[in-house]
Amino acid sequence: MQQAFLLGLDNTTITFDALNVMGEGPFSTEAFARCKREPETFLEESHPGIAKLVNILSANFRELGSMWGFTYWSIEKAKRVLGYRPRNNFPEFFEAFKSDDRSHYPYANLLWWGV
Repeated sequence: MQQAFLLGLDNTTITFDALNVMGEGPFSTEAFARCKREPETFLEESHPGIAKLVNILSANFRELGSMWGFTYWSIEKAKRVLGYRPRNNFPEFFEAFKSDDRSHYPYANLLWWGV
């Protein structure tokens, strides 16, 4: 968020605009519909081992899916207009999730991802 704010301050071409600023989604807008229908299968295919990990941590996949979001907010405009490059995306979260590194997400002990 701080990165986008500073990029916005430096950008003299923007007078007024609205941009989505967050971590990049782990799938395309086209794949999002499938992720909503079958999150466990979809995420297991793209991130092997996630289903086993969710079970080990005694979490509920549908519940996590709803926390991770069932709305796709594209950050493409922020990337194009500002040069925004998020540092905390799903692959980094997944690596932290696998090692039970809960410090990766700033709000302790919450099993979700984002900025």
